[in-house]
Amino acid sequence: MDSQGGEIFETGRSGTIAQMSVRVGLKVAGLLAIDEGYERIPVISCDHFGSQCGAVTFVQRYGDALNANPHFHCLCIDGVYAAGSDGRPEFHQLPAPEDEDVLRLATILSQRVQSLLKRRGLGPEADPQMADPLSQKADGMPALLANSVRRKIAVGSHTGRVIARVGDQIDEDSMDAFESPRCAMVSGFSVHANVHIETRDRMRLGRLIRYCARPAVATERLSELPDGRLLYRLKRPWRDGTSAVIFERQDFMAKLAVLVPAPRAHLTRYHEYSAPRRRGDR
Repeated sequence: MDSQGGEIFETGRSGTIAQMSVRVGLKVAGLLAIDEGYERIPVISCDHFGSQCGAVTFVQRYGDALNANPHFHCLCIDGVYAAGSDGRPEFHQLPAPEDEDVLRLATILSQRVQSLLKRRGLGPEADPQMADPLSQKADGMPALLANSVRRKIAVGSHTGRVIARVGDQIDEDSMDAFESPRCAMVSGFSVHANVHIETRDRMRLGRLIRYCARPAVATERLSELPDGRLLYRLKRPWRDGTSAVIFERQDFMAKLAVLVPAPRAHLTRYHEYSAPRRRGDR
């Protein structure tokens, strides 16, 4: 998403916005998957509109450098359940999405989430002070969040400066644009749909779930420098060659404070057929 204070702060701190964004994304993804599936596999004979997908979403509030970066990891089954001739649910596998499908999903998702934010007074033309009541509080959290989003120092004598980086700096303008199968970015909204796990590959599935549900800080990548500052190694180097970031101790605590979720904001959500009380059981 665009890193503008009001939108990121509301999405990061409000469980309501996060929940509604996830619902929009999964609803669009589910409808597109079913539509594409029925076009490619016409032999499927079940109720198109009564079909249900299933998904589990992990809400992550952080980036690899402990910066505020709200995003969602969704584990979706590769098909739909629909009532069979005897009324019992039957599973119908759908084909893998193509690049055009992912681009279409990213486009619709971008439009609908931005429309949602505008309805809540969080559009780009909104007054930041009016759009985000939390920014008027004197607890300092909005300033901490704004610096975290921009990967800048939030407290101390160097407030506002870019955090120190370690690694070989590369001129990004000289590199080709990043392209991967089944990936798309539209207006700052990115969708990555190129991970698929076979039905009985439980080991890889478990590894993927642990990755999605991991905590913000990987303590094995955190170390102390001789001058007392903290070095945090990235899991993978960035495109510009950065392999680690360096924090002052006080600023490190500020970065962690921003990543604490709002009270009663669930970070794991279940949808459709994977939900505890799915349609048909009520």
